[in-house]
Amino acid sequence: SLPDYCILSFYLLALLPDNNLLIFVMKKAAIYLRTSTVEQDYERQRESLTNECHRRGFRLVHTFEEKLSGLSDERPQFQKLCQLTKEDVDYIGVWELSRLGRKTSTTIKAIEDFTEKGICVFTIKENLFTLNEDGSKNQVAQMVIGLLASMAQAEADNIKARMMDGKRHALVTGKMAYSQ
Repeated sequence: SLPDYCILSFYLLALLPDNNLLIFVMKKAAIYLRTSTVEQDYERQRESLTNECHRRGFRLVHTFEEKLSGLSDERPQFQKLCQLTKEDVDYIGVWELSRLGRKTSTTIKAIEDFTEKGICVFTIKENLFTLNEDGSKNQVAQMVIGLLASMAQAEADNIKARMMDGKRHALVTGKMAYSQ
């Protein structure tokens, strides 16, 4: 039969059938939610990440929420996230890698910094974990992250270029007035 258990603060206590008590220290997690505009909603991100933390037995200790472009270097919640240490959290969860940022260099630097601290970053959409169970660097995840980060930046660059083309066309055709 399964042992009886309860969660007490950050410990998982399990009473085994032979009346021995097992104590597990729950891993701590933070989640980072980001949308590019204030009109967008990140509740889907929150729900998925919160459920994943519970499913894995992580204790959610920090939630960072931001409604700013991933191209921006001025993201206060992202900066707070980057200040976390191994004592603060064991895991950082994001819905998809591009939520960390749309600049390849920013995303890879953040992942490297967390990895050096011994903090594992995980993504729901891509199902990536930057560290293996033994705490070593997940080399396959690192390779995939480099590719995905480059793709996220290229996507952002393409969106920006299409917007500029649309504005130029509107100016040329007189559908938009020029202003400085």
